[in-house]
Amino acid sequence: MVGLEVFARGGSEMRGAAQAMKAKKLLGFLADQDGWYQGLPVMFLGQESSAVTGPASFAKKFKAPVVPVFASRKEKGHIVHILPPLYYEDTGDVEKDMFRLTEATVKITEDFIKEHPDEWLWFQHRWNTKIHEIVDIEHKLQVREAVHEEQ
Repeated sequence: MVGLEVFARGGSEMRGAAQAMKAKKLLGFLADQDGWYQGLPVMFLGQESSAVTGPASFAKKFKAPVVPVFASRKEKGHIVHILPPLYYEDTGDVEKDMFRLTEATVKITEDFIKEHPDEWLWFQHRWNTKIHEIVDIEHKLQVREAVHEEQ
C-alpha cells in the first residue's frame, strides 16, 4: 500500500535492488544478519561473526550513503532514529575500503542494540556461520588486521 518493495538475498533479487537504486529509490538492508560464507569477519556483540557486505557493496557501486535507521518504542508509539550517513571511502584498496564501511555499519548497529537491548528482535541465528567457514578467511583476517593497524 505504501509502495514498499522487498528483495531477498540472491542474484536476481539483487538485480531488482540495483534497479531500485538506479531509479533513485531508498533501499533498506537488514544489516544485523549473518553474512554467511561470503561475509566479512567482524566482532559483533563481543563475538566473531560474519557480516553482510550488501550496504558497503551498494554504497560503492552507486556512490550512495549508508544511512543507519532504527526504531525504538516510546510510551505511546515509536521513534525513528536516523543517524548520520556513512560513506564508502575510495582509497584505491577495495578490500580495505569494503571492510572499513562494513565494520562501521556493524559497530553502529551494535551500539544501538546496546542502548536498546530489549528492542532487538531477531529471528535468525546471527552467529550461524562460524568464522572458519568464511570463504578466504585467512586473507580477510589479514585485511582486517591491516585496517586496524592503520587506525
